Amino acid sequence: MERHILLVGYRGSGKSTVARELARLLGLPRLDTDQLIEASAGRSIQQLFAERGEAGFRDLETECLLSLRQQPASVVSLGGGAVVRPGNRPLIGSLGTVIWLDGRPETLTRRIAGDPRSAQTRPALTDGSLEQEVTQLLAQREPWYREVADHRIEVDDASALPIAESIRMWLQSQTDQP
Repeated sequence: MERHILLVGYRGSGKSTVARELARLLGLPRLDTDQLIEASAGRSIQQLFAERGEAGFRDLETECLLSLRQQPASVVSLGGGAVVRPGNRPLIGSLGTVIWLDGRPETLTRRIAGDPRSAQTRPALTDGSLEQEVTQLLAQREPWYREVADHRIEVDDASALPIAESIRMWLQSQTDQP
Protein backbone atom coordinates (compact mmCIF):
# COMPACT_ATOMS: atom_id res chain seq x y z
CA MET A 1 0.00 0.00 0.00
CA GLU A 2 1.55 3.28 -1.12
CA ARG A 3 -0.98 5.83 0.09
CA HIS A 4 -2.62 6.66 3.38
CA ILE A 5 -6.03 5.46 4.47
CA LEU A 6 -7.69 8.48 6.03
CA LEU A 7 -10.69 8.31 8.36
CA VAL A 8 -12.98 11.34 8.44
CA GLY A 9 -16.17 11.98 10.35
CA TYR A 10 -17.63 13.94 13.20
CA ARG A 11 -16.24 13.69 16.72
CA GLY A 12 -17.57 10.55 18.37
CA SER A 13 -17.74 8.57 15.12
CA GLY A 14 -14.91 6.33 16.31
CA LYS A 15 -12.12 7.49 14.00
CA SER A 16 -9.28 6.98 16.51
CA THR A 17 -10.53 3.61 17.74
CA VAL A 18 -11.29 2.29 14.26
CA ALA A 19 -7.90 3.56 13.04
CA ARG A 20 -6.17 1.55 15.76
CA GLU A 21 -8.01 -1.65 14.74
CA LEU A 22 -7.60 -1.04 11.00
CA ALA A 23 -3.87 -0.32 11.35
CA ARG A 24 -3.48 -3.60 13.26
CA LEU A 25 -5.42 -5.54 10.61
CA LEU A 26 -3.41 -4.02 7.76
CA GLY A 27 -0.03 -4.01 9.50
CA LEU A 28 0.34 -0.26 8.99
CA PRO A 29 1.36 2.54 11.34
CA ARG A 30 -1.42 4.66 12.83
CA LEU A 31 -1.42 8.45 12.97
CA ASP A 32 -3.91 10.82 14.58
CA THR A 33 -3.75 14.42 13.34
CA ASP A 34 -5.11 15.83 16.60
CA GLN A 35 -2.35 14.04 18.53
CA LEU A 36 0.27 15.19 16.02
CA ILE A 37 -0.89 18.80 16.36
CA GLU A 38 -0.90 18.63 20.17
CA ALA A 39 2.59 17.09 20.23
CA SER A 40 3.98 19.64 17.81
CA ALA A 41 2.43 22.64 19.59
CA GLY A 42 2.97 21.32 23.11
CA ARG A 43 -0.64 22.21 23.96
CA SER A 44 -4.05 20.58 23.96
CA ILE A 45 -6.53 21.36 21.23
CA GLN A 46 -8.65 23.18 23.79
CA GLN A 47 -5.66 25.38 24.72
CA LEU A 48 -4.86 26.01 21.06
CA PHE A 49 -8.44 27.13 20.40
CA ALA A 50 -8.30 29.41 23.44
CA GLU A 51 -4.96 30.94 22.45
CA ARG A 52 -5.22 31.06 18.66
CA GLY A 53 -8.92 30.78 17.93
CA GLU A 54 -10.39 28.35 15.46
CA ALA A 55 -8.58 29.96 12.50
CA GLY A 56 -5.21 29.54 14.22
CA PHE A 57 -5.97 25.92 15.02
CA ARG A 58 -7.07 25.29 11.43
CA ASP A 59 -3.72 26.72 10.25
CA LEU A 60 -1.94 24.08 12.35
CA GLU A 61 -4.28 21.42 11.03
CA THR A 62 -3.47 22.34 7.42
CA GLU A 63 0.26 22.22 8.20
CA CYS A 64 -0.23 18.78 9.73
CA LEU A 65 -2.08 17.54 6.65
CA LEU A 66 0.71 18.83 4.41
CA SER A 67 3.28 17.02 6.56
CA LEU A 68 1.51 13.71 5.90
CA ARG A 69 2.96 13.82 2.37
CA GLN A 70 6.33 12.90 3.88
CA GLN A 71 4.99 10.05 6.03
CA PRO A 72 4.95 6.40 4.93
CA ALA A 73 1.57 4.85 4.20
CA SER A 74 -0.45 4.86 7.42
CA VAL A 75 -3.97 4.70 8.75
CA VAL A 76 -4.72 8.31 9.67
CA SER A 77 -7.59 9.56 11.81
CA LEU A 78 -8.36 13.20 11.03
CA GLY A 79 -9.92 15.74 13.36
CA GLY A 80 -13.66 16.09 12.81
CA GLY A 81 -13.25 19.62 11.44
CA ALA A 82 -10.38 18.88 9.03
CA VAL A 83 -12.84 19.23 6.15
CA VAL A 84 -13.97 22.73 7.17
CA ARG A 85 -11.34 24.60 5.16
CA PRO A 86 -12.08 24.42 1.43
CA GLY A 87 -8.38 24.00 0.62
CA ASN A 88 -8.05 21.02 2.93
CA ARG A 89 -10.63 18.96 1.07
CA PRO A 90 -8.61 18.37 -2.13
CA LEU A 91 -5.49 17.99 0.00
CA ILE A 92 -7.13 15.22 2.03
CA GLY A 93 -8.18 13.45 -1.17
CA SER A 94 -4.67 13.68 -2.59
CA LEU A 95 -3.19 11.91 0.43
CA GLY A 96 -4.93 8.58 -0.07
CA THR A 97 -8.18 6.70 0.26
CA VAL A 98 -10.74 8.49 2.42
CA ILE A 99 -13.29 6.59 4.52
CA TRP A 100 -16.16 8.54 6.07
CA LEU A 101 -17.38 7.17 9.40
CA ASP A 102 -20.95 8.45 9.45
CA GLY A 103 -23.15 8.46 12.53
CA ARG A 104 -26.54 9.87 13.43
CA PRO A 105 -26.52 12.96 15.67
CA GLU A 106 -28.08 10.98 18.54
CA THR A 107 -25.32 8.36 18.39
CA LEU A 108 -22.55 10.95 18.21
CA THR A 109 -24.02 13.00 21.06
CA ARG A 110 -24.34 9.90 23.25
CA ARG A 111 -20.76 8.84 22.55
CA ILE A 112 -19.31 12.32 23.14
CA ALA A 113 -21.29 12.78 26.35
CA GLY A 114 -20.11 9.35 27.53
CA ASP A 115 -16.44 10.20 27.02
CA PRO A 116 -15.17 11.94 30.17
CA ARG A 117 -12.07 13.21 28.34
CA SER A 118 -14.07 14.93 25.61
CA ALA A 119 -15.19 17.95 27.64
CA GLN A 120 -11.65 18.43 28.94
CA THR A 121 -9.89 18.14 25.59
CA ARG A 122 -12.29 19.53 22.99
CA PRO A 123 -13.69 23.06 22.92
CA ALA A 124 -17.35 23.86 22.41
CA LEU A 125 -17.79 25.21 18.89
CA THR A 126 -21.25 26.74 19.35
CA ASP A 127 -23.24 28.34 22.16
CA GLY A 128 -25.88 25.60 22.14
CA SER A 129 -26.16 22.33 24.03
CA LEU A 130 -24.02 19.39 22.96
CA GLU A 131 -26.96 17.89 21.07
CA GLN A 132 -27.62 21.19 19.28
CA GLU A 133 -23.94 21.60 18.43
CA VAL A 134 -23.62 18.10 17.00
CA THR A 135 -26.80 18.47 14.95
CA GLN A 136 -25.83 21.90 13.63
CA LEU A 137 -22.19 21.15 12.79
CA LEU A 138 -22.93 17.70 11.39
CA ALA A 139 -25.48 19.21 9.01
CA GLN A 140 -22.88 21.79 7.95
CA ARG A 141 -20.06 19.27 7.52
CA GLU A 142 -21.95 16.35 5.94
CA PRO A 143 -21.60 17.68 2.37
CA TRP A 144 -17.86 18.11 2.94
CA TYR A 145 -17.44 14.60 4.32
CA ARG A 146 -19.36 13.33 1.31
CA GLU A 147 -17.15 15.40 -1.02
CA VAL A 148 -13.87 13.90 0.22
CA ALA A 149 -15.03 10.34 0.88
CA ASP A 150 -14.20 7.41 -1.36
CA HIS A 151 -16.35 5.18 0.84
CA ARG A 152 -18.93 5.73 3.60
CA ILE A 153 -19.61 3.47 6.57
CA GLU A 154 -22.49 3.85 9.02
CA VAL A 155 -21.18 3.50 12.55
CA ASP A 156 -24.35 3.70 14.63
CA ASP A 157 -24.85 0.00 15.31
CA ALA A 158 -21.32 -1.36 15.05
CA SER A 159 -18.20 -1.44 17.17
CA ALA A 160 -14.65 -0.66 16.04
CA LEU A 161 -13.46 -4.11 15.00
CA PRO A 162 -16.38 -4.94 12.68
CA ILE A 163 -16.09 -1.45 11.16
CA ALA A 164 -12.35 -1.96 10.60
CA GLU A 165 -13.02 -5.39 9.07
CA SER A 166 -15.60 -3.86 6.75
CA ILE A 167 -13.11 -1.21 5.64
CA ARG A 168 -10.42 -3.85 5.10
CA MET A 169 -12.78 -5.91 2.93
CA TRP A 170 -13.81 -2.83 0.93
CA LEU A 171 -10.16 -1.87 0.37
CA GLN A 172 -9.43 -5.41 -0.78
CA SER A 173 -12.36 -5.28 -3.22
CA GLN A 174 -10.89 -2.08 -4.70
CA THR A 175 -7.53 -3.71 -5.36
CA ASP A 176 -9.23 -6.79 -6.89
CA GLN A 177 -10.92 -4.72 -9.60
CA PRO A 178 -9.36 -4.77 -13.09
